[in-house]
Amino acid sequence: MNEETLQAMISFLVYFSTGLGYLMAFGFIYIWITPHAEIKLIKNGSSAASISLVGAVGGYAIPLARAIQQSHSAMDLLVWATLALVVQIIVFFALHLLIPKLSERIKNNSLAESILLAGLSLVVGLINSASMTEYL
Repeated sequence: MNEETLQAMISFLVYFSTGLGYLMAFGFIYIWITPHAEIKLIKNGSSAASISLVGAVGGYAIPLARAIQQSHSAMDLLVWATLALVVQIIVFFALHLLIPKLSERIKNNSLAESILLAGLSLVVGLINSASMTEYL
C-alpha cells in the first residue's frame, strides 16, 4: 500500500466518522425536540414513528453527504452540517404548524402524516443539498 492510498484511507475514516457523528447528533436533537417519543413508539411497533424518523434522518443525510463532499475543512463541514440540521428542524416545525396535531397523529400510528413528514423531509433535504454551493 502506497502513502497516497494510506492518506486517502485516513481521510475517508475521518470524514466517515465525522459524518456518522453529525448524523447521530441530528438524530438525538430531532428526537429531543419532537413531542412524540419516536424510539418508544418504534419499540412498540409504530410504523408511523419509524417512517417519520427515517424520513427526517434521510432528509438530513442527503445534505450532510453533500457537505462532506464539498467541505475544505472541519469548520466548513461544521457550518454546512449545522445549516442542514437547522433546515430539517424547520421542516418539522413548519409541518407541525400546518397540521397542529401532527405528533398526536404519529403517536396514534397514522401513516398519512408520517409519510407526509418523511417525504417533505427528503424533498427539502434534496433541495438543501443542491443549494450548497461555494459560488453565488
